[in-house]
Amino acid sequence: MLVVPAEEPLTAGMSTEGIVRVGDTVRRPTGPWTPSVHAFLRHLELEGFEAAPRVLGFDNEGREILTYVHGEPAGRDALVADEVLHEAARLVRSLHRASATFVPPPDARWRPPACDPGGGPIVLHGDLGGWNVIIDGARLTFIDWDEAAPGRPEWEIGYSLLSFADLWPDSDLSDVEAARRIRTFADGYTASKAQLDLALELLPQRCRWMSAGIVEQADQGRIPAVRMRDAGTHTAWTATAEHWDARLPTWRRLLSL
Repeated sequence: MLVVPAEEPLTAGMSTEGIVRVGDTVRRPTGPWTPSVHAFLRHLELEGFEAAPRVLGFDNEGREILTYVHGEPAGRDALVADEVLHEAARLVRSLHRASATFVPPPDARWRPPACDPGGGPIVLHGDLGGWNVIIDGARLTFIDWDEAAPGRPEWEIGYSLLSFADLWPDSDLSDVEAARRIRTFADGYTASKAQLDLALELLPQRCRWMSAGIVEQADQGRIPAVRMRDAGTHTAWTATAEHWDARLPTWRRLLSL
C-alpha cells in the first residue's frame, strides 16, 4: 500500500501563506510570476549553483513543488562570524555570476513590485536577507525566490549585507566593527571599491522604497502589506535608512572609499 506523506505546515513570513512540507518536498502557492522564477531556478541548477532548492514541477492542487532544504533558518546573528559571512557573500557573488548568463523567457513576468524599481542587467533573488537563508552545518541555502526579478547587483549586495552582517540600528556596533564586517562581506563577494560604494549608497534608498511600498500596498488592502504596516515594519525600514545615512560617512572613511 502506497503511503502518502502527511502535509506539515511550515512557518512563513508575512507575505506568503500556505507553505507545507510533504516528505522531502515543499509545496507552495503560485502566481503569474512562477514560470519565470522556475526558469531562473532551472538555469541556476544548470549553472551549478547549489545554494537554491530545485524545481520539481506542480502537484494536483496547482502548487509548485520544490526540494525540501534541511537545516535551520538563520537567526539574526547566525551569519556574522567571519568565515560564515565570507561564505554567504561568496554565494551571493556566485548567484550573480550564474544569473549573468540567464536569458528570461520572452513572456517573463515577475512578482510586483519588482525588487529593484530601476531594473538591471541580471535577475536578483529579490529578498536576500537572513530570514531566507537555511543553515545545515557549513552549508547555506537561499530559499523563497518569489521576489526574483531583474535588478542591479549592488541593489542586492547592500540589502544582503545589511541583514547578513547584522548592521541594523539596534545592533549597537562600533563603527570599527561595522566597517570590519562590511569589509569581510566585500572580500567574500570580491566587490570592487566602486561596487561596494554604490551598494552602500543604494541601501537607504531601498529601505525607503520598501517602507513606502508597504504603506501603498496596505492602503490598497493587500493583506500581507496590512500585516506589515500593523507590525510597524515600514517605520523600521525608515529608521534603518536614517541610521545608515548617519553612519555611512564614517564607514566610508574607515573603508577608504
